[in-house]
Amino acid sequence: MSTNNQEDKFSMFEKTIKDKTDKELINILKNSQNYQPEFIELVIKELSEIRDSDLYKDFLNGKPESNEWNKWFYSDEPVDSQRPAAANTKKDQEYYDYKGRKDQNQTSLKSFAIFGAAFLIAHIPFLFISDYVTYSSFLVFLILITLVVSVGYIIITDKRNYFFGYIRRIYRLSLKRHVQEDLVWKDLKEIHSKADWRHGIYEKDKLIETIFDIADNKLERYYYLIHEGYFNCRVKVLDKYPIELATDLFILAAHFNNLLNYGVVRVDTESLYVEYNQKIDVLIPLLYTGTIYQQLLSHYKTSKDIHWAFQQLVEKDEAPAIIIADLLKKIKDEEGQN
Repeated sequence: MSTNNQEDKFSMFEKTIKDKTDKELINILKNSQNYQPEFIELVIKELSEIRDSDLYKDFLNGKPESNEWNKWFYSDEPVDSQRPAAANTKKDQEYYDYKGRKDQNQTSLKSFAIFGAAFLIAHIPFLFISDYVTYSSFLVFLILITLVVSVGYIIITDKRNYFFGYIRRIYRLSLKRHVQEDLVWKDLKEIHSKADWRHGIYEKDKLIETIFDIADNKLERYYYLIHEGYFNCRVKVLDKYPIELATDLFILAAHFNNLLNYGVVRVDTESLYVEYNQKIDVLIPLLYTGTIYQQLLSHYKTSKDIHWAFQQLVEKDEAPAIIIADLLKKIKDEEGQN
């Protein structure tokens, strides 16, 4: 039954493809993240083998266009060239953003320290009580009072932080869009400053270029940008790929886009690179600042897996389906070790 369904799906795909012009099929490839891997594979087969399309050949040998956002990706400057603020390239270090777990722990320790000191001072007069029973009763009473007041202080502090956080979100929602973008941009810069990562800031473009290790002994530029109402995370996972691998690259990218919960993998035939891009509306990090770091970390970890997969294709010439299967097994094994 499942075999028949698969055949019906392919027949439907083939009919859809046959009805489209070369230009329409090229547009499908440009937006391959919106289609299933099997469909992309059939589109490429139709253009390259059946139609032998000149338009498809031109598409694979395209030249880069001038684009304000893409200009950062067209640079051939070495990754290890001089950049502002050299620092740690490890992104897995612990960092707690705005009012996070670290602040909560510090609040708890502070409250217990304050009331613990108050307890020690308060019980000094009772040291002169000769009656052991009376002294023990007062001691237990003071301990209980200290614990109750400390816990109460923690609860009140947490509720106060929650209240002020709620007011802060209402205030931020009331601001104009460009002011909201400025606030998220400020938070993004603050995270990089606190984490002390190796990065460069381009204030006019609201863009941060950060150097991280995408693989062992390989550094790559990660771009974080506030652009047109979105917070973007962008990185090249493969650069200057061989043109003869374009077909398999599109298929592998389609497999990833079929699996990924967040972000898209795109093949740029004009400048011969593959990129991984995540973006979210600025309202989310505007209201919950911690999501900025969460997206940075999510994008970074996923980019390393995607980079590994495309290297398998380029260096070992493995089939896209096998690469995906190996990657899923690799991820499962790593999770088992942790």
